[in-house]
Amino acid sequence: MTYAPQETSFEAIILCGGSAIRMKPYLPFNKALAELAPGQTLLEHQINWLKINRARQITLAIDAKTYSDVSAFKPRILQEVRCSIETNKLGTGGALRKVSENIETPLVYVMNVDDIIVSDNYTPQHLLQITKDDIKGTLLVTRTYFPFGVVETKDQYIHSFKKKPLLDYWINTGHCVIDTEYIKNCFTEKGDLDQLLSEMAGKRLLVHRKLEGDWFTVNNIKQLEEARKKIANPITQNRIQLETLHNQ
Repeated sequence: MTYAPQETSFEAIILCGGSAIRMKPYLPFNKALAELAPGQTLLEHQINWLKINRARQITLAIDAKTYSDVSAFKPRILQEVRCSIETNKLGTGGALRKVSENIETPLVYVMNVDDIIVSDNYTPQHLLQITKDDIKGTLLVTRTYFPFGVVETKDQYIHSFKKKPLLDYWINTGHCVIDTEYIKNCFTEKGDLDQLLSEMAGKRLLVHRKLEGDWFTVNNIKQLEEARKKIANPITQNRIQLETLHNQ
């Protein structure tokens, strides 16, 4: 099947399970409820981003504990989305398989709750196009900086220092689009999404798009603090406000 670019609405799934072990005891609940900006959780930020970009339906793939926490602390969120509650551990791939039964569009946008995109040049619609019948998914990739300074040596001497150099590798941003029927028919009831994407790549069913913009992830307290600073940056705030006005 060949799909044309979707310039209007789409369905999306946010993967927001997990116990945020690396953020405890500072964060007593799932990272989805971590405060990213005053009065706004990470989950709310991602939902707003999808809505700004014309998501017509958003489904949370969520574990029972996180669902309970959201119900207690941010019940308004549950009025804006559907939830697929995981009572037994399915893995990210298995969670997608479960959610896919209720997806009505031929393609679905999938993202991790902790992978944030800020860009003037990217919207989910850029991934929502498959131009070849044998392609079943598109992955958004980016380059990032090595988290440490690099020391270059020559013989026994220090030759130079490089402060957090840009890596040559392309990495997974945690954002992708997958053919809904492929998820239903080929994803297992339990399994890891990264492994399933690797299998798709091995079968030449997966293509990529390079991100033009900023990506940052939240896997620990330090990254959460860095994300807060970036979101609070006036340039970032102006960009988000302009995107909101442009898409209203």
